[in-house]
Amino acid sequence: MNIWRWDHPGRVCAGDYLDKADKDSAKGVYLITEGKFLKVVLVIIYCILGLGCYSVCFIAIFLSKKKTQEQLAAETGMFKTK
Repeated sequence: MNIWRWDHPGRVCAGDYLDKADKDSAKGVYLITEGKFLKVVLVIIYCILGLGCYSVCFIAIFLSKKKTQEQLAAETGMFKTK
């Protein structure tokens, strides 16, 4: 869908190159509405993918630094272990 919308033929079909008079016609309104819809969908998909990658990295970093009670006891000597 990325190539379909932001490639030259996709931009033509989305109404990016219409004149002012053509934009006000029924066909122009439909083309512009569909083009904006596809653009918004693409931006949302990229945002979801970016936030997903960010959250996976965030969770991986913080879960890797989590220490168990036995590891803390071995390091500090404050708790007794079996």
